[in-house]
Amino acid sequence: MNGNRTRVAVALCMAVWAGQALATDVFNLEGYGPVSRAMGGTGVAYDVGPSAMMLNPATLGFMGDGRYLNLGFDVVRQRQAARPVSDNYFGRSTGVVVAG
Repeated sequence: MNGNRTRVAVALCMAVWAGQALATDVFNLEGYGPVSRAMGGTGVAYDVGPSAMMLNPATLGFMGDGRYLNLGFDVVRQRQAARPVSDNYFGRSTGVVVAG
């Protein structure tokens, strides 16, 4: 019975102090190259090919001799609009523009 209370207390503490899960910023891409992107941005201590020089150039020593080519394609598309803070016809605009 005491073990169950401990588990419940630990689970409650974890739920209360859980941090936010933030999405990836579209301009801060995770990983470099197709292999690193496919593995969620890994590549610091793993051989991900020629794109490893962006994360850790020392991993280039893991590669064998020969020629390598990595191809990747990313489409970054973001829609934004702006409007002035004052929507009133007679109101004075403060010069501040907010996304909307």
